Order: sequence, then C-alpha cells, then structure tokens
Amino acid sequence: MTPTPHAPAPAPAPAKTLITATTDFHSALDRAPDLVARLHAARPTSLIVDSGDFFEGTHYPVTRGHIEQRILTEVYDVIAPGNHGWTHYITPPLRDLTVCANVVDRAGALLFRPLHLADVSGQTVAVTAVIGPNAFASIAPDLRAGQTVTDPATALHQLYERHYRNVDTWVLLSHQGYQRDQVLAGRCTFLDLVFSGHCHSTHTGPEASGTTTLVKAPEFGRGIATARLHHSRWTVSVEQTALLAPPAALSWLTDAISDAERALANVVGRPSSYWKGRPLAPRKFSDAWPPGYVDRPASVSSSTPVRSSPAPCETS
Repeated sequence: MTPTPHAPAPAPAPAKTLITATTDFHSALDRAPDLVARLHAARPTSLIVDSGDFFEGTHYPVTRGHIEQRILTEVYDVIAPGNHGWTHYITPPLRDLTVCANVVDRAGALLFRPLHLADVSGQTVAVTAVIGPNAFASIAPDLRAGQTVTDPATALHQLYERHYRNVDTWVLLSHQGYQRDQVLAGRCTFLDLVFSGHCHSTHTGPEASGTTTLVKAPEFGRGIATARLHHSRWTVSVEQTALLAPPAALSWLTDAISDAERALANVVGRPSSYWKGRPLAPRKFSDAWPPGYVDRPASVSSSTPVRSSPAPCETS
C-alpha cells in the first residue's frame, strides 16, 4: 500500500513586532472603514489594543453597539473597559476580550481577567488595564451595581508582585485620563508603556515619565498609536488614519454603516424651540416628542462625544 503523503505544514504566523492602539472611538462609524482597514493591515505583525470607550457616540442610538462589538471581536486582541458602553464590556463576548485589574464584584473577585500575555519581538509582554475611579463613577449606578473600583496603583502593584518573574515588559491600557496617567507612572515605575484614554485633551505624547513612556492615540477613529519593542525599549509614534477601503474579509462593515447612516437620517420628530438656550431636563424633553415615538431610537448630541475643550477629569 502506498502511504498517504502528509499535508504540508501550515506556514508559521508572522511574529508580532509591535503594538497598535486606539482609544475613545465613541461609535464614530463614519471613520470606521479607514481605521479598520489600517488595523486589519497591521494585524499580522501587531497586537491590536484599545483603551476604552469604543461605544456611545453619534451612531450608537441606531447601532445599539452591535457594529462596534463586531469590529472589536474581529479586529482586536485585547481591550480595556470604558465607562461608555460599560454593559458591553461586562457581558460576552467582549468580557473575554477585556482586561482590567481594578474592578471587583461583591465577593471581592476581579470582574475581568487582569492580564493578557503576548509574545512581541521575542519578549513576554504583560498587557493589563485600569479604569479610573473618576470614569467608573460616571457609569449609571444601576449598571455598576455590586461592583467596586479599587485604587489603580495598588491593584497594579499587586498584579506585578504575582507575575513579574515571568514578564519582560509591562504595558498598561488606561482609562482614566492622560494627566492622571502621568501621576500613575510615578507610582508604578515598573510600567514600561502606557496607552492612555478617557479624557479628550490636547495631551497626547509620546513622552517619557521616568522610565515609562506615555502616549494617547487620536480619538474618534482619527488615528492610531504604535509601539515597537527593540532591545527592551519601546519606540512610540502617533499617526492619522489614511483613506483606505476595508478588506474583503470585512466587507460587511460598509453595508452595516450605510444602514446605520440611513437610520440616523430618519427624523422621528423635533422638540419645540422651548429648549433653545435652556438646560436639558430629560423628563420634559421626552415629553416633547410626538406620540408614538418615545420608544424609537433617537440621537441627541451631548457634551461628551463632541466636546472640544479638556474634559473635567483633566482639570479637576
């Protein structure tokens, strides 16, 4: 009997040589094709990460997070939770993709896995995340019932003590604001690289804080931050996304965005001019909608996703 020839072994996957990061996408689906195309092209040699708040912006009332969630699960390797879209992060499938070292449940157990280990340029890289108490407090109380945020620095030190023997370099995905990350770097000097998020400020880096490199990617899908590991040191840069078409594997995205745009353009009613120059009272505002439209998806611009000045967490 002639032996059956063995099938050729599959080619080894390309080694990861850098980390590519985003933050605060806020459902900016108009920029999703360019961003996703850039990230997809980087995937063979990049660990793709995000520092939180991928949800809740202009398109969110019509997507309910479904498109954003699919982007995360198909493109990203590890993510940090954000205060926006919190319920998406704490439920499958995103819970398995999320790391966070400083949120616990009623029993004191961590709500998320605290650590993601990856091989980058032959080094064991520990990727962890924290959410700032300031960001956590902004989550609606009923959505975080039974959950508690702990001090980020204390949580990180505890994690470091458990794993430092098996780790070559430490990377943090932080969702608490750039200036707070500058302080955190001084309290956790073992951190080598921090990808900052949460506050939409002019502080982007990259900059050195002691032995730690801090950087914040452009928000709303406008760009990425990349970090390349060479001889145990990170070389970091920030770049804007270019005009690119999504690859064939993600062709569903274009159709999904078109559907969302059409739904968003559907005007379901207009509040009266009474609200011009007045503070928004949610109960009175909902009463202003025409009968039958109260339960329809609608979008109201808020100061969070469209603000242009530093957020309160950067100035308080």
